[in-house]
Amino acid sequence: MDKKAEIKEAVKKCKTEKKELKKEVKSEKVQISELTILLQRTQADFENFRKRAEVAKKELTYYFKKEIITSLLPTLDMFNLALKHTENKDEFIKGMEMIYAQFLATLENEGLEPIKDIKVFDAELHEAIMAEESDQKDGTILEELQKGYKINGKVVRCSRVKVSQKNAK
Repeated sequence: MDKKAEIKEAVKKCKTEKKELKKEVKSEKVQISELTILLQRTQADFENFRKRAEVAKKELTYYFKKEIITSLLPTLDMFNLALKHTENKDEFIKGMEMIYAQFLATLENEGLEPIKDIKVFDAELHEAIMAEESDQKDGTILEELQKGYKINGKVVRCSRVKVSQKNAK
């Protein structure tokens, strides 16, 4: 009888453990389901954020372009006006100079600044497109062939320059 009681006790214990394991499995399934739903929501939220960010980027680009173009329209108007009055060469040249000054002022208002005249080549600011033998020190800028510019201190276009090279003599 002891053996039977032991077996019954073992069976009862196994049934209890089985019930507990079923509860754990059910709890784990519920947790997996909750986490799956949370993951799906997070993915949907991220996708919605990505779409909103893309729309915001396009809108920002539009407004930036609109602002720049709007600031350049008076210069365009001046060109149209000047091109209608080409009979007097001196007045036309004066008009072109005024348009140039207005255009440059517009760009400067947007943060554009020319790279200052520096006599020594600097790879951060210059692009050497020609070299010429000279008695001057190597790397001395002999001529600026194309103006370089910065916007808010960052180079937009390097100055294209001709630099000196020591004579081979």
